[in-house]
Amino acid sequence: MDEIEELLKFIIQLKEEKDGCFKEFNVDLPRMVKEARLKRQQIASGMGSPNSRKPGSKSNASKGIDLTATDSDKPNDIYYMITINCRYRKRIHELLKELRNINQRRRELEDKYAALKRDLSAVKAIKAYKAIKGDPIDELFG
Repeated sequence: MDEIEELLKFIIQLKEEKDGCFKEFNVDLPRMVKEARLKRQQIASGMGSPNSRKPGSKSNASKGIDLTATDSDKPNDIYYMITINCRYRKRIHELLKELRNINQRRRELEDKYAALKRDLSAVKAIKAYKAIKGDPIDELFG
């Protein structure tokens, strides 16, 4: 249980870092990129792709992240976008590396306790104890 709680702490910490990074990244994006993102999300949700969000899950709007296209004073030229890309690329790669580490630890935990899960999920019939004739302890117990 301690290993699972420790893993959950890492997951929560990674999620908070990801949300913070996304909010900062979202502020730096020009309006045309936000519009393209919004169109991609609408197309993905309309087609029912496997990457689209499941119904009932938290939306990005409920997290306080603005995905709508708003007027922005950010430039639309390619040099600005490359600058933004370079600014956040290393941070995003570090987050992905941490995610891979967490997934590896989760797989290791599943492998470690797979036999225990199998034993717990299987219903085992307990054999009734039968006294043995001539055994002094069984005779005393009887």
